[in-house]
Amino acid sequence: MDTKKNNNKLIMYIMITVLFDFVVTGLYPVTAKADEIGTYTEVQIAANIPNGFQEDIVVTLKSDFSENKYQVVLNTGNNYRSSLTVISNTTYSSSAAIKTSKYKIHGLQEKYTVDKNTVYIEFSVNEGLTQIGNQNVSDDLDLGVDTDVQQIYTQYIQKVSFVENNEDYKSFLSLFSNAMMKKYFLQADDTNTDDLWNKMTVYEKFNYYMLYIRPKTLITGTNAVSNTIELKEGLESERQILNKINGGDKVIEAIETVWIYEWNYYNENGQFLNLYAVDSKQSIQKHSELEQSEVQTAEQKAESDTDTKEKRLLKTMKNNIANFVMIGAVLIIGIVLTIKNKNENGISKFFTKVYLWMFIGLLLSTISSYFTFINPAMNSFVYNAFGLILIIELIVVITFSLLRRKVSPMGAKIMFIVYSIISGLTLSSIFIVYKLSSIITVFLSAAVMFGLLALYGYFTNQDLTSFGKLLIFGLLAVVIMSIINIFVTSQSFDITISIISIIIFLGLTAWDMQNLKKIYYYYENDYDALDKSAIYGALDLYLDFINIFLDLLRLFGKSRD
Repeated sequence: MDTKKNNNKLIMYIMITVLFDFVVTGLYPVTAKADEIGTYTEVQIAANIPNGFQEDIVVTLKSDFSENKYQVVLNTGNNYRSSLTVISNTTYSSSAAIKTSKYKIHGLQEKYTVDKNTVYIEFSVNEGLTQIGNQNVSDDLDLGVDTDVQQIYTQYIQKVSFVENNEDYKSFLSLFSNAMMKKYFLQADDTNTDDLWNKMTVYEKFNYYMLYIRPKTLITGTNAVSNTIELKEGLESERQILNKINGGDKVIEAIETVWIYEWNYYNENGQFLNLYAVDSKQSIQKHSELEQSEVQTAEQKAESDTDTKEKRLLKTMKNNIANFVMIGAVLIIGIVLTIKNKNENGISKFFTKVYLWMFIGLLLSTISSYFTFINPAMNSFVYNAFGLILIIELIVVITFSLLRRKVSPMGAKIMFIVYSIISGLTLSSIFIVYKLSSIITVFLSAAVMFGLLALYGYFTNQDLTSFGKLLIFGLLAVVIMSIINIFVTSQSFDITISIISIIIFLGLTAWDMQNLKKIYYYYENDYDALDKSAIYGALDLYLDFINIFLDLLRLFGKSRD
């Protein structure tokens, strides 16, 4: 392979890397607004406790943007004073939990907006009544004398009881007797049985769902709402039906009142209030017992919640990396097997190495980007040092190209690994801007398009050499257009650039595959040269795929906003 070709490769590497940098840089004006990136603020938290109080208090701040949770335990060890370091420039929902039900929280706001200045949160712990809005709620459920809770339930029943034997509501109530509702019922409580379900009227099933199952899911579920507006939106499907029935607006109002009450109770006490259980003293007692059984000690809860958060993040990361791994593995195996079926000789082994290293590069980039996304400290570092990282990335790829003839196979592998990890750092922004499901879908689409053109480039009898210069000029044109678009910031122009870029990199995929065949036959008997060429071939295809993926994501990716 002559020097001229090496120089052409160097130019292509530089232009591709610059183009890649333009794309990921374009994402950061958006991500800078997100709470996962930026500076941190200290939140000072203090509890004023009564004499003799020795319980642990779990204080939770939940980001309204990302739903990330930050927790701290206040106890005698820290004199009920502690702090949390959270992302600045966002709003947090707050809650505090105490195991012993006779103690209640006063003075804790529902929301706290955190800017760059230290935030002070102070609340009191008292025995007896908990103030929720304008209502005082007693917690003496064991005795069945929770009069205000009883009052809320009674008011609800008074407003909705007319639907029980109303023909206009017969069809609506039947919706709460289907198999799915039965499943929810049986999962809601270990004591719920088929026999109990069969004995309930459709009206009772409706109330059970509206007073317990649905609000508990909305308020405490995995995708819990962050405010009362979202809470009311959880009634949208029923609202559309009820608005068409006479008196349906009264039913909606009654349900919303109860839900807001349960929302306030949960945020004030850290426990979900089952209002359906208020229909009898026996049920009230049952509610109290369930409440106590569900609530852990404060220290255990903090540890459990922290573990849950970490486990959830790890599970999410593992599951989604698994998706990427599966897609990548299928892509590579498919291409390699297709080649192998046609070539039962050394060239199949060569391409196996090429795609194995491409797969390793994609995997490292995925892990690197996702780890950066879920790690606030890393996220902040990448954001603040983004320009430096791009420069390092460019230096690595230039060095990689310049040392093509001199570097050892092991040296090439190390540089490829380093480059893949650095690329992953810059790619972390896509997890903030786009929905994870959208990223996976686009990744799959890019894999299919890449795979088809790779196979075309390998098996075509047409000489694609002449396309090389055309593709280089195409790349240059895209880079120039990207620079221009920095100043004009035209969305239509951006779409045009992305479409042209996809076409160019699909062409480069086919061209690179055919070129790799030529490289193999040129170095057929030189093991070290083939080993090194496999790494450089993996880099070529890696760059092709990543750019196809990014451009497709710009066109079809669904934003998290």
